[in-house]
Amino acid sequence: MGNKLLLLPSSKTSGEHELIGDAINLPKPGGGGGSSAQRPLTLPNGLKLSYGQIIALAGDFYGVPEEPIVDPTEKPNERVSGRCKRFMAAYSTLAHDHIKEEVDQILKIMTEEKGAIENELVEKWDKITGGKWIFGVPVVFGRVMKLAQNNYDHFMPSAEDAYLIGHQIALEKAKLASKAGTLEQQTKMLDEAYSVDAFACHFLTDSFSSGHLRNNIDIFRVEKFFTEDAWFQLLEIMQKKEESAWYCEACSKAVKDNQESVACEVSLFMFVCK
Repeated sequence: MGNKLLLLPSSKTSGEHELIGDAINLPKPGGGGGSSAQRPLTLPNGLKLSYGQIIALAGDFYGVPEEPIVDPTEKPNERVSGRCKRFMAAYSTLAHDHIKEEVDQILKIMTEEKGAIENELVEKWDKITGGKWIFGVPVVFGRVMKLAQNNYDHFMPSAEDAYLIGHQIALEKAKLASKAGTLEQQTKMLDEAYSVDAFACHFLTDSFSSGHLRNNIDIFRVEKFFTEDAWFQLLEIMQKKEESAWYCEACSKAVKDNQESVACEVSLFMFVCK
């Protein structure tokens, strides 16, 4: 095989997130319940997704790239309100935007995940969310890559905080659902509470992934990775190199030429030959 750049944005695959979430039971208002895989939740925008599907989509596919839920620079007295605001903004990109066609495409590709090369899936997902790729390299980041570029929330200890703030919001919504007048209203409001909790559970499940136990971004205070200009430089080098060690030179040259704006963050990108 020829040389290829593989980008691995997560240690836990989307299918694993979905499998974990769909293994639980969700009680219904008035009693009863069943497997979350057999009980789709209706989101405020009309999307019908299982608890596990929401876990898989949250954070990696839907969120606000420029505003991680957990901001380590935030003043202590502003943390709770700030995190609540940013969590709901992230949740709204899945629950309130009109994105059914996009979600359907992403979920379709998720079914291909078993036995597939992770980088090929990332490329497909990123293109669906606005990215442009050439020879397996992103030259214009889509939302998937932008979220991976600024993913503090997926690593400990931020993952715990991101989950807890979302779980608290979900509990408050569930409490309100219990006071709704009709069974139909209770079901609708409880579905929203479950969906908020599922969005939060993405970060909970990430916190049990070995690759997410330490936040290297926080350690190195990395604010940006490869800019689009740096990716063009990488692409140019890749087209000229044939040796198996091409990627090492490409990385080092890109970093050297872009000292202020480029960083190799090992928990997000792994450069390997294939």
